[in-house]
Amino acid sequence: MSDFLEPIKDASDYLNSTKVDIPTGKFDVDPETGTVTAQTQSYSLKEIICSLLAGNGIKLPNLQICLKVNIGRLIPEIPGALADLQEALQEAEKALDEFIAHTNIDNALGRLNAAVAEFAAIANMINFCGTPVVPRAIPNVIKDSMGSFLGAGKSILDTLGTMADSDIGGCIGTDGNFKPDLFTGGLLKQLGDNFNNLLGMPAALRTSIINDLNAFKTDIENLIEFENNFKGTSNTGGSIFAPNNRVNTGVGMAIDPNLTLAKSQQYASSLQSLYNSLKGYPVDAAGNDIFYYLLEPEILAKLQNNGDPTVPLSEREPVYDHCNRITGYTERTIQAVVQVSTGGEAQSTVQPGITGLAESGIILTSPPATTTNLGAGGTTPAASGGGTVDLSAYSTTAQMQAADSLIVTAFELADTTATTDRASIRSEFATADSTLQSNITNNTSAISTNTSDIATNTAAITALQSGGSLPANATFTNLTTTNFTVTGTGSIVLASGNDLSLTAADRVQVTGTTPFKLATMTTAERNGISLPESGDMIYNTSTNKFQGYANGLWVDLN
Repeated sequence: MSDFLEPIKDASDYLNSTKVDIPTGKFDVDPETGTVTAQTQSYSLKEIICSLLAGNGIKLPNLQICLKVNIGRLIPEIPGALADLQEALQEAEKALDEFIAHTNIDNALGRLNAAVAEFAAIANMINFCGTPVVPRAIPNVIKDSMGSFLGAGKSILDTLGTMADSDIGGCIGTDGNFKPDLFTGGLLKQLGDNFNNLLGMPAALRTSIINDLNAFKTDIENLIEFENNFKGTSNTGGSIFAPNNRVNTGVGMAIDPNLTLAKSQQYASSLQSLYNSLKGYPVDAAGNDIFYYLLEPEILAKLQNNGDPTVPLSEREPVYDHCNRITGYTERTIQAVVQVSTGGEAQSTVQPGITGLAESGIILTSPPATTTNLGAGGTTPAASGGGTVDLSAYSTTAQMQAADSLIVTAFELADTTATTDRASIRSEFATADSTLQSNITNNTSAISTNTSDIATNTAAITALQSGGSLPANATFTNLTTTNFTVTGTGSIVLASGNDLSLTAADRVQVTGTTPFKLATMTTAERNGISLPESGDMIYNTSTNKFQGYANGLWVDLN
């Protein structure tokens, strides 16, 4: 069904038509043309620039950012055992990133610029082709390309999480944590309700949340694709010049049969410009230029016409009165301007170069608008570095201006990131230098102490080797000797902070005529031994018994 209630007579009828569904609100109506425009406050261009520089006057993406930040804070809180849930949240966050980029000022204005280019191309072709263009009403096309702002976007976001209007302004907590009680509906509310016991969440609920997160991702992707592929016509029409049954058997150029009017206009202008520049350069022995191999002869003839319209010609004859005075003129048309295409009505093409394109999966042209995300990547983990810009879809002046703005933004982001990284590197170097200096100071002191100890021990070892006596209170870290005999009249004490081990190749023996005395202790003292081992022996003064520890018990040896 056409958007228009009555047939369109000319471009003005298309551009000024108001026979469409217009959102309610206050509008100004031009009484002469019938053009309807929304009432806006009048600002000078300089005032608008000032407002933009101050970050004021643009409706900010508070809702999108609230969801983005809170889902980014939630992801690290998901236990490792719920890897499937964490992955679904990460994918939903990526989709949310793309939606935030899709609704930023560059991409939103880019779609509007692409729509304006399409409207201008359509208006230029109204009722001209053999099969006329069937345009869609401009307000309806705008709705399709900007549906994210007209309810479709919010409806999808609400499935992720809803908040009270009064809470949106403070949706980002200063503690850096996810706010589980912020959301009044959606998936984030379900997760918030179970935030304190995510591992105990019912399996059915977890599965449902994961499925809904995947659906959210799909819905966002479909919305972005739909808005970028808006169409200004319900039927592009067209004219047939070359016989439809003529089949090219050589190498040819692929062309999308469903081109937008703006894209068709771009190709036609490029062909005419290139032909004018290259027609004088033959590429074969027959003297043919390159366009002989690219275009059917009927279209080549149109290029050879140089795009000049037919000049209207008429013959004026004076009208005389009875006194032979000229009272006026009559005009007789000799040559008139052609108002419609000389081609025939568009016909279905059955050649494989058209019918097989869809099955081949080949993408020939970019959509009217393209969403560019300079900050691709989620909050978790935090990304560093600048953004990248894909310029493949930019061809018109408006698109190039948008691309220039994106490039400037990308360079500014990269510069900011580099500045931050340099500061971080300087801080890390300063910390490392301080640590190194501290280690050098500590090691210097330790080296001095060890040097002194080495000198002392060297002197003691020298005295021992020469048969001399030990210095008083000599200290050794390790002592290895072939024979070791201790003599003297005083008591000799061997003490250890842990176990004292006596080891020999044959046996450890007590020689001489002196007894070997066991440790003496009461039963209470015996029981206070922290780590008794099988083989331990004592003399129990409470029972006056020799005792040994065997198989976990103290037993009498007599």
